[in-house]
Formats: sequence, structure tokens, C-alpha cells
Amino acid sequence: MEIKLKEFREKENLSLNKLRRILKEKYNITVSDSQLMYYENGTRKPRNNKVWESLADYFGVSVATLLGHDEISPEEMTTKLQDFFENLDMNELNNIKPNYDLLKKVQSAYENVEEHINNPKKYENFGKGLADFNQSYMLTIEKLIVNDIEMGTNFADILINYISLNDYDKKIAFDLVQKLSERDNEKE
Repeated sequence: MEIKLKEFREKENLSLNKLRRILKEKYNITVSDSQLMYYENGTRKPRNNKVWESLADYFGVSVATLLGHDEISPEEMTTKLQDFFENLDMNELNNIKPNYDLLKKVQSAYENVEEHINNPKKYENFGKGLADFNQSYMLTIEKLIVNDIEMGTNFADILINYISLNDYDKKIAFDLVQKLSERDNEKE
């Protein structure tokens, strides 16, 4: 899969400098010419997905198209599907049964956490932060909320705020907490 940014840029007869100015003027995104070149070559990725989204919007394509993710040929798809079905164990598949009780609990937990957060944008960021994790984590967060209410603590809010951060800010927050913890351990 090859990033198509350079292809789309050249098709529009745009220099890196011109594309950089368009991103600034139209999308309020600041990048350098060299950053754009690195993105084109795939040697670096933007920290903010808004860069890809804005570039895709400008060129009138999906982010997947811009990143070359949708370039699977019919032959390749057929081969992948054949491999999938050949390796599918029907006995194992028949043993899988949905756990409806767990699904209901997780759904209820989502609703309770959303009510606790009480901020649509923050809840959206929280959902994005939790997207790559097992959804039953929501049950743990729900239990933390209940315990916080009973004990007068705020562990759930700390965790929710951390999960709501972007990856860069999560690293900063983690490093800060780590350093504070190390400092406190040295005092003892």
C-alpha cells in the first residue's frame, strides 16, 4: 500500500509550498514543506489525523484512498477470501455463542458512563480513546464511578480524562505522573 498524496498533489499541479498554504488557509493546519514531503514518502506520519482528513477533503477522496488502503484487486480479494474459508473451522464457529447478558451490561455501562461524563465532545473523545480496547473495560469504569461516589474519590474521572486525551498528550500525562511518583518514592 502506497500513500497517494504525491500523486494527487502532482495531478493538481501543486507544489509542496502551495499545498502547505492551502492547508493553512482553508483548514487552519500548519505544516512545513518538508513535513508534507515526509508524509508523501511515508517516512513520517502526522501526529494529528486532521491533517489526513483535510488533505483527503481537499482532493475529494477518502482518507483510505489517500493512504492507499483501498487498493486491493479483485484477484487479491478472492485469494484472501478463499484462504479465510479454507482455514475456517466450522466446529469452532458453532461453539461461539453471543453472551447477551454481557452485551446488555456493557451497553448499560456505556449509558451510565455517558451520563457521568455529561459532555458530548468529551464523551466522543473518550470513545475514540477506548476504541482499541476490549469494550468490557467500560464495566470497570462504571464500577469505578460507583466506588468514587461511595468513597468520595475521583479515580474514574482521572481515568476518563486520561483515555480522552490524544496519544501525544497521553504520553505527556503518563511521563508527568511517572516523574511525580518517582519523586515521592525518593522522599520516603
